[in-house]
Amino acid sequence: VRGPLFVLGAVVLFGALIRPLGIVIAGPVAVLFAGAADRETRPLELIIYALVLSTLSIILFKYILRLPIPLAPFLLGY
Repeated sequence: VRGPLFVLGAVVLFGALIRPLGIVIAGPVAVLFAGAADRETRPLELIIYALVLSTLSIILFKYILRLPIPLAPFLLGY
């Protein structure tokens, strides 16, 4: 029950956070939340993975595919 609950919760959390906080915050938060699904996950590895995955997501979706995903609306004022 723990695994699916945290993974599904991460998807819902990402969807709730993407508009107000942008992908800069929503991405790593979702990865960290999903990482709690496994008890053997090491925190340092999870943080590194969250940062790398979020950076690659920003490059892919914002710059390569040119999708209108907010990066950090709280910093950019939109």
